[in-house]
Amino acid sequence: MFAAGLLNGTAGQGMQYKAFADDRAPVAGQAKVRVIHLSPDAPAVDVVTLENGTIAQRLVTNLSYLNATATPLTLAPGTYTVALVPTGAASPLLPSATGVPLALSAGDVRTLVAVGALAPQATNPAAQPLQLKLLDDR
Repeated sequence: MFAAGLLNGTAGQGMQYKAFADDRAPVAGQAKVRVIHLSPDAPAVDVVTLENGTIAQRLVTNLSYLNATATPLTLAPGTYTVALVPTGAASPLLPSATGVPLALSAGDVRTLVAVGALAPQATNPAAQPLQLKLLDDR
């Protein structure tokens, strides 16, 4: 269960609890990653991998606030550079144009969560900036 939203948020951005189904069974020789969007002021996003600063692959498309991937991603072990982009956009923007490293090993069961606010000063000065957090589900 996750707490999502902004303190004193309005129009669906207020604090609330949200539960997501877990599937903690590992996949032999692969890593399993669930993705959850918990940034209340961010648009629907695509989760992308980057190579040399450009989008190499779209792992998840059109993931909106308070939603998770219907099934976890199954990825080969390795290190990926991931970023969020507004759905359909061509340039990696979030949380930075350079993305963040995602190191995965065979048998990993992880959750990648977009948290914080895209525009914290505009939505809530106490909010943290948008970031990706990798959680270990095992």
